[in-house]
Amino acid sequence: MHDRFHPLNRGFDEFFGFMGSMVHFFRSKHLYRGRENVREDDYLTDVIARETNRFIERQKDGPFFVYAAFNFIHSPLEARDEDLARFPDLTGKTRIKAAMTLAMDRAFGSILETLRKHGLEEKTLIFLTNDNGDYSGNGPFSGGKGSVREGGVRVPFFVQWKGTLPPGRKWDGLVSTMDILPTCVAAAGGRIDSAWKLDGVNLLPYLRGEATASPHDVLYWRMGDSRAVRRGPWKLTWEGASGYGQRPDPSSLRWRLYNLDEDIAEQKDVSEGRAETVAELKTLYEKWNAELIPPRWPFGGSGEMGQWDEVKADERKTP
Repeated sequence: MHDRFHPLNRGFDEFFGFMGSMVHFFRSKHLYRGRENVREDDYLTDVIARETNRFIERQKDGPFFVYAAFNFIHSPLEARDEDLARFPDLTGKTRIKAAMTLAMDRAFGSILETLRKHGLEEKTLIFLTNDNGDYSGNGPFSGGKGSVREGGVRVPFFVQWKGTLPPGRKWDGLVSTMDILPTCVAAAGGRIDSAWKLDGVNLLPYLRGEATASPHDVLYWRMGDSRAVRRGPWKLTWEGASGYGQRPDPSSLRWRLYNLDEDIAEQKDVSEGRAETVAELKTLYEKWNAELIPPRWPFGGSGEMGQWDEVKADERKTP
């Protein structure tokens, strides 16, 4: 909420939305147009789609970038009555999530329809992804939001650019949301300056089929007191927090190694039989981690590997 993090101070020309989490879907008090607090009575998913479509209508004659930051499917779980009525055979949270998914599909469809109406679909590079897995129920993966297991970090990632990228193609290379920026720069005819030291990769050659290797040989994660590194099928994790914002059990903090080709659910730790692989991946992680500052807001702890220190109250308030 600090002003220096406001979207209008971070490169955006227009802003509509919210700047925190746990925003209600009906009559939210935490919506802003620019810096002005506004009220909306309509369902928030439909409101954000509406505002996205209006932005496209205003910018249709020139280049534009739009980041449509929806909050579905996220608690509080709320849905339209008419959407709930579409799922009479479901009950409880499952029914609400189904109705929220329907609203999500409707929102995406309306944005695509706006692009089609103005002949912009073949001029627009579209990404659809999300930030993390659900709290639970991410099978066949284990772990969820706040976890470095596949259930926490493996998310949908769709790319569309009609007329430029081949349709209907499934690709298994390692990608990251960090790749969106350099891909967009390249698509717009820009040049990636090495001085930026971007961690992402331009995905266009891979999406066009011009490059066949994986864009990333290694991927890294650090979340509070948990960390992970993956190269090929091998994934090494230092598992701390058992869930989002939860204090880890100190006795459980250790390195674990999984072969994702054989164990996508990360249930069989094979670290004892592959000490050399563990050492190699640990060295890669430590080299990468040395380039980063210590976590400013770890989930209850300092983030130091294998240690636990309380964060002082004044540190929690650091903007």
